Amino acid sequence: MSSRHHSSAAARPLRVALAAGGTGGHLMPALATAEALEAKTPCEFLVIGSPRTNERQLRGIVPYPVVEVSVQPLMGRGLLGKLRTAAQLPSAVLRARRHLQSFGADIVIATGGYVCGPTGLASWLSGIPLLVLEQNAMPGLTTRMLRPLARAVAVSFAETVARLGAKAVVTGNPIRAALPAERASLRARKATHLLILGGSQGARGLNSMLELAIPQLAEADVALTVTHQTGKCDLEHLREAWSKYGIPATVAPFINSMGEAYARADLVCSRAGATTCAEIAYCGLPSILVPFPAAAGQHQHDNARALERVGAAVLVEEEMNGTPLAAAIIEIAGDLDKRDRMGKAAADAGRPGAAAAVADLALSLVGRGVDAAAAPTTPNDTAVPTQNDPARASEVI
Repeated sequence: MSSRHHSSAAARPLRVALAAGGTGGHLMPALATAEALEAKTPCEFLVIGSPRTNERQLRGIVPYPVVEVSVQPLMGRGLLGKLRTAAQLPSAVLRARRHLQSFGADIVIATGGYVCGPTGLASWLSGIPLLVLEQNAMPGLTTRMLRPLARAVAVSFAETVARLGAKAVVTGNPIRAALPAERASLRARKATHLLILGGSQGARGLNSMLELAIPQLAEADVALTVTHQTGKCDLEHLREAWSKYGIPATVAPFINSMGEAYARADLVCSRAGATTCAEIAYCGLPSILVPFPAAAGQHQHDNARALERVGAAVLVEEEMNGTPLAAAIIEIAGDLDKRDRMGKAAADAGRPGAAAAVADLALSLVGRGVDAAAAPTTPNDTAVPTQNDPARASEVI
């Protein structure tokens, strides 16, 4: 560790660079970790993202300064595209390094997205501790590439430890404190409120299935109200579809206040990104999960199965047929006892202390907090117990 990270650094706020890009599923854990760190010690934050359009659309919810590093994806591109990405990497690393040095970063926390590659390499070259967050059971390409450079990798699943080795620490996926960890009884409601999420960019395949399912939902003997986050492309025609069939629906391209949305929900229908699954579990909500079939390594299927195995979710495969999705919605929406059981199973699978655990791990890497051993890894598939529920040991999101 360089001299600037010794006693002089301890006398000022901890300067944390958050590398988070691509989607809300990468950004939200970064913001949750920042909240937890601020609760433990004075901090200053810098968010490092990329100039991609979908990222800029999320900037309104970021309360910290943001800088950009231009970087292109490596996966899913042809040989020419990969060569172009490789040619751009040195300039991206240099720009990231300048941002880190100008900010005076004490630690870099990388939570996902293309920008994490050059930023993680820049942190290593600068001698700045690097903490990587891996939310999925199967580590992604960026995590695998950064593991040798990182001081630690915070993971959500005990099974991930075997894939990443001794640097992996089971913490869970950080969740924002604004989300409702405990929800009041909703048994007095006359209608089931269905919350539909397609991720921060919307989900065309899921939206198409829902459009086919709406007529069947309208014919069923189940009272529904709906909040549907569609993304921009499908907004108008889905708003028209819900209205045409007389189902009360609030349809929006993006939901800024997810805490309010989860608090109103009785049932969630969603993609199965790691952060969304963690939020659903944290809120104790039953869910119908439709994994994105083109997700790298089928990681969304792994996330969905983790909740399905403990009885917290139903997995429905994406197909151009609304009947399986409509049937799942009708069955769960019409059975309050089933929703209660699924919600309890979801709450039991969550890790409400994940953000604090990641914050403690980060502080330990810069010599300001508890030792990393406070969040031990495990050699098997048993989850690390949390302070909130020391007896829990099973599937963990």
